[in-house]
Amino acid sequence: MVEINPCQDPEQFPLNTKGNGLRPPSREEKQGTRSRLDQPASRKATGPRTVQGKKRNKFNALKHGLLSKFVLLEGESRAEYVSLLNGLSDYWQPQGKMESVEVENLAVLLWRKRRLLQAENAEISERMKFTGFDYMERRRLEAWEDSRAAKVSGGLLKNYTNPRVIREAKETFELIRFAVDEGKIWKCLQLVTILYGVYQEKDLDQGLQGGTPHGFPTFLRAYAELAEEAEKQGNEPVDPGLKKLILAMIDAKIEHLEMVEKTLNVIDQEKMKYKSLAAVIPGQEESDHLLRYETHFSREIDRTLNRLERLQRIRKGQPLPPQVDVRIS
Repeated sequence: MVEINPCQDPEQFPLNTKGNGLRPPSREEKQGTRSRLDQPASRKATGPRTVQGKKRNKFNALKHGLLSKFVLLEGESRAEYVSLLNGLSDYWQPQGKMESVEVENLAVLLWRKRRLLQAENAEISERMKFTGFDYMERRRLEAWEDSRAAKVSGGLLKNYTNPRVIREAKETFELIRFAVDEGKIWKCLQLVTILYGVYQEKDLDQGLQGGTPHGFPTFLRAYAELAEEAEKQGNEPVDPGLKKLILAMIDAKIEHLEMVEKTLNVIDQEKMKYKSLAAVIPGQEESDHLLRYETHFSREIDRTLNRLERLQRIRKGQPLPPQVDVRIS
C-alpha cells in the first residue's frame, strides 16, 4: 500500500491511466484506449510489407533438411526441392532423427531421378533439334572431299547422291560450255577431268574398266584433236555444226543435273524429317547409360521406402512384414 504524505503536492503523484489508482481515467483516456483496441489486425502486424521483404521471408516457415546444401546444383530451384521435402514430410510425419533422415534420403533420390529425366529430355531434344544440321554438315564434308579428290577418284559424277556434288558438277559443265564457245578446247579437257576423272590412253581400249567412261569426254577429246590438227595445217576451223552439237550435249547434261539436284534436295529434306522423328530414341550407348542410372535410383527409392516403413512400424508397435531378399545368381 502506498503511503501518502499530506504535505506533498498532489500533482507530483503519478496518474494511473487504467483506473485502479488514485483516480479514475478521464473520458479522453478512455476514448484513446478504445481507438487503439478498434485498430484492424493489419495495423498491428510487424511482418514485411514490401515485395522485396516478402521475397526474403517466404521460406521462413519451410523445413530445409540437412542435405539441401549439397544436393542442389547451380541453376536448380531451391524452392522446388524444399517443396518436395516438405510434401514428403507432411505425408510421412517423421518423428525422431532416423525417420527424418530417411524422409530426406527419399527426397534426395526423387530429386536425382528428376534430374535424370531432365538429362534424358535434354539428350532427346538436342538430337531432335540438331539432327538435320548434323546431317547437312556431313553432306557438306562429303562434297568437299569428293571435290578435292575428283580427278584421281573417278570424278564428281561418280557420286550421284549428294546434291552439293551435283551442283558443282553442273557448274563445271557451265564452265566447259563457256570454254567451248570461246574456242578454248584444251581448257575444256582439263575441266572434264574434274567430272570424269583423269583421262588415260588405255581408257580407249578398256572402256569403263580404265576409269574414264566413253561418251561425252571421249567425244570432246576427239573434237579437240580435230581442232588442233586443223590449226596446224592452217585449214578452216572444225565444222560449226560439230561445235553446235557439243554445246547441245552440254546443255542437255546441265538440264539433267538441275533435275537431279532438285530431286536430291527433296530427298534430303525428307531424310532430315525422318531422322528428327527417329531421334526421340537415344543411341544405344546413351540409352544404356540412362537405363543403368534409372534402375539404380528406382532400387534405392524402394529400399528407402521399406526402411522408413519399418522404422514407423517399430515406433508404433506394429508387426513388421517379413523381409524379402531376392538374389539373382
